Amino acid sequence: MSYPSSYPSDARHSSGPRNRRIWAAVTLAVVLIGAIRIASTWRLFAETYDEATQIACGVEWLSAHRYTFENQHPPLGRIAVGLGPYLDGAHYHGKPTRVEEGHAIFADAPDYYRLLAEARAGNLIFFVLACLGVWLLARECGGAAVAAMAVASFTLIPVVLGHAGMATTDFALVACLPLAFWSWQVGLDSPDRKHAALAGAATALAILSKFSSFGFLPAMLAALLVLRWRRKNLPTCTCRAMVNLAVVFAVTMFLVCWAAYRFEVTPIRTPPGRDFLLLDRWIGTSGWLHALVYRLLEVPFPLSKILKGIGEAFQHSVDGHDAYLFGHVSRHGWWYFFPVLLLVKTPLAFMALAGLGAVVAIHDSNARASECLAAGMAMVLVSLSSSIDIGVRHVLPVYAFAAVLAGLAVVRLWPRTKLVGALCVCLIAANIWAHPHYLADFNLLAMGTPERIVTDSDLDWGQDLPFATRALVARGVPEAWLAYAGVYDVGRERGVTYQSLPPNTPVEGWVAASVRQIYFEGAMARAKGQPEPYGWLKAIRPTMRAGRSILIFDLRNKHVERE
Repeated sequence: MSYPSSYPSDARHSSGPRNRRIWAAVTLAVVLIGAIRIASTWRLFAETYDEATQIACGVEWLSAHRYTFENQHPPLGRIAVGLGPYLDGAHYHGKPTRVEEGHAIFADAPDYYRLLAEARAGNLIFFVLACLGVWLLARECGGAAVAAMAVASFTLIPVVLGHAGMATTDFALVACLPLAFWSWQVGLDSPDRKHAALAGAATALAILSKFSSFGFLPAMLAALLVLRWRRKNLPTCTCRAMVNLAVVFAVTMFLVCWAAYRFEVTPIRTPPGRDFLLLDRWIGTSGWLHALVYRLLEVPFPLSKILKGIGEAFQHSVDGHDAYLFGHVSRHGWWYFFPVLLLVKTPLAFMALAGLGAVVAIHDSNARASECLAAGMAMVLVSLSSSIDIGVRHVLPVYAFAAVLAGLAVVRLWPRTKLVGALCVCLIAANIWAHPHYLADFNLLAMGTPERIVTDSDLDWGQDLPFATRALVARGVPEAWLAYAGVYDVGRERGVTYQSLPPNTPVEGWVAASVRQIYFEGAMARAKGQPEPYGWLKAIRPTMRAGRSILIFDLRNKHVERE
C-alpha cells in the first residue's frame, strides 16, 4: 500500500500487513464496545420530544409507501428508526398528523420499551457508518494506527453515544457528512467516473440526512478546494473530462435522492391553494410575476419535496426557535451558542487531544489532517449564523473531524510525552463516569449545574422520568407532585402516583421537577414580564437529582409560603 506524502515516516514503516490486521482488530473492538454501550441505554430512558414523530414518519415511508407528514427533514434517518418497529409489526394508521400517528403506533405496541428500543437500534447503522467515516479520514492522515485511535476517541465522546442511542434524525448526518468529505478527497486525488459516482452518492446521503447539510457541504467543499489550490494539488483535467465527471456526479446524486423519495413526481404547491408567505415578501401577493411563480409551483417534477423541505427549513430559520442560554431566552439565538455548547459538552481530555492533533497537523504539514481541521472549522463557522439554537446535536458531525485530529495526536505524540497517556486515561474515565447518561453529560466547566447554561436536548429532553420513579420507589414514596417537561405518558410509570404540579403554587410533600420547567420556562416567563411558574423551587436545595435532568425535593412537613 502506498501512502500520500503527508503521512509521517513512522506510519509508513509500521503499517505492514500484520500491524494493519492488529489495528483493524482494535478498531472493530472499540466499535463493538461502543455499540454495546449504546444498546445498554435503549430501555433505560423514556421517549424524548422528537422520537415518536420520527418513528411515525419512518413507518409511513415503509408501510404506506409515502412521505407526507413533514418535509422539513429528509427521510433517511426516519427510515432507519422506523425499520425496527415496522419489522415487528408496526404499521401506518392514517392519522392526520405525525404526532397522532406516533401516539397510535405506541398505543398498538404490545411492549412500549421494546418498540422504543427497536426504533433506537436503527441509529446503530449510522453509528457504524460514522466510525467508518472517521476511520477512512484518519487512515489517509497517518495509516491504520491513527485510524484506530481516531475511532476509539470518537466512541469515547459521551454526547456521540447519547445521540446514537436515540430514535432521532441527528445521527444520520454524523455518519454521512464525513463520508461525503472523504469521497471528495479521494475524488480529487483520482478524478474518474467511479470516484465521481461515489462522491455523488455520498453527497446525496448527506443531503438525505438533514437539510442543514446545504449549509455545511458548500463550506466544507470550499475549505477543501482552497487548501488544495494553495498546495497546487487540484486535478488537471480537460474541460470535456470535467464536464463528464460533473454529469456523473450530478446524475448519481439526483438518482439516489430521488430513490429515497420513491421516485415521486409531485408539485411543490400542495395542498392546492396554499400560500407561501415568505415567497410573497419577495415577489408580491399579486401581479404577473406572482402568477407565473405560483403556476410553476403547481407543475409536478422530481424531488419537489426536497425543494419544499428546504423552503420550510428556511421559513423555520426566519421564524426562529425559542432558545435558552445562561438564563436568558431568545427567539433567534446567539452567534456564540454552538461554540459555548461545544466547550461545555465536549470532554476536556478530548478537546486537548484534538487541539494537539491540530498543532501536529500544521507542524508536520499533514495535508489530509489539515483538510479535516478546515472542514470542522468550516462547520463551526457556518453554525454561528444559525437562528435555531436548540442543541449541540445540530453540529454533532464536528466530532468526527475532531476525532481524526485526536487520533493523530495519540499516535504521533505517545512516544514523546506522558501527557497523551494521561489524557487518554482521563477520556476513558470521563466516558465511564457519564454512563448511562451520555445525552445529558457535561464536562467540568459546567460546574455541576448545567441547567444554568443550557437545557433542551442537551440536558432535559424528557428522558429521565423513569429514573425519578426508581429513586422515589427506593425511598418508599407512593405519590409525588410532578412538573415534567416531556411527551412521555406519565401513566406508564408504576410504583409512584404523580400529580401534576400547578404553576405558581408552592406545595408540601415530595416534588419532582424537570430542570427545563424550572429554568427554561422560568426564563420564558421573565421575558414576558410574568412570574416564573416554578421559580419558588430555585430557593430550595434539592434532595437528589434523578438522572441528570429531574430534581427531587422532600418538602414534607415543611411550610412553604404561597405566593
